[in-house]
Amino acid sequence: MIPTLSNAHCWNPTFNPLPTLYRLDYFVLQRVSPCMMPIFAPKCRGRLGDIPFRYLLIKQTSVYFTFLMAKPSKDEIHYLLLKLHSLTGIIPVGAFLVVHLCVNSLRTVGVWPYQLSIDAINNLPFLLIIEITFIYIPILFHSAMGFYVIRLGKTNAHRYRYPRNGLYTMQRLSGAVVFVFLIYHLGTTVAPKLWEGKHHFEAAPFLIDIMNGEFQTWQGMLIYTIGIISATFHFSNGLWGFCVSWGILIGENAQKNGAIIFAMIGLALTVLGMATVAEFNMNPVPVEATVAR
Repeated sequence: MIPTLSNAHCWNPTFNPLPTLYRLDYFVLQRVSPCMMPIFAPKCRGRLGDIPFRYLLIKQTSVYFTFLMAKPSKDEIHYLLLKLHSLTGIIPVGAFLVVHLCVNSLRTVGVWPYQLSIDAINNLPFLLIIEITFIYIPILFHSAMGFYVIRLGKTNAHRYRYPRNGLYTMQRLSGAVVFVFLIYHLGTTVAPKLWEGKHHFEAAPFLIDIMNGEFQTWQGMLIYTIGIISATFHFSNGLWGFCVSWGILIGENAQKNGAIIFAMIGLALTVLGMATVAEFNMNPVPVEATVAR
């Protein structure tokens, strides 16, 4: 007999008409806004077998009140944290990576447009608050959850030599490499800029001088090459994982086509980053502040 959901069931967080295996997905569906239902629907249709998805649809008011009033279990919190980890890898962390690489690639066009882009960013009001809120905190959360996943996971790529299994292992390793690279990158650029008090129009000459010096050594070239390749791979491969886990890429063909598209995106971002590195290495041009203090 097909279980149905009454209003009383919506208010009762202990009610579980589904098998234990599906309980987590059921509660997530019960706690998200109805606008998110299409994202979860394909996945749940396949996993819930003969239980029609319409029986999982809950009134909007019940969803919000259940989310606010019901005490979530540890499994629910764990599941939602993993979903948030996946989401922050795309927005805002992944989006910031794309913007950062695109802005830096202006260096291949010329020093002047690159300097103007740095001036525009460093003259934004409340820049530090914006960076902490939308860049540093999400990166810290995503990194912490990534190391948590690494600690829980067990590597079996040597036993099951499937391509996707190997990519999963590389995803975890590349994330750790990117985290170390970010510490180095921020420690050699943002930290000195704040320490020296180089703000607004003084920031561009200061940062450009740092990068010019960085790419005149083979150590700097090697560090940034490893960092850029690891970051672009982690992002593009993570895009595929995000789309699969959120029910966007469902069928086998969709997943194969998505893998090709995301690989091309990763390759394009890698080319942008490496072209910028090569330009800094071949043409280290110092600049002056566009506006005097």
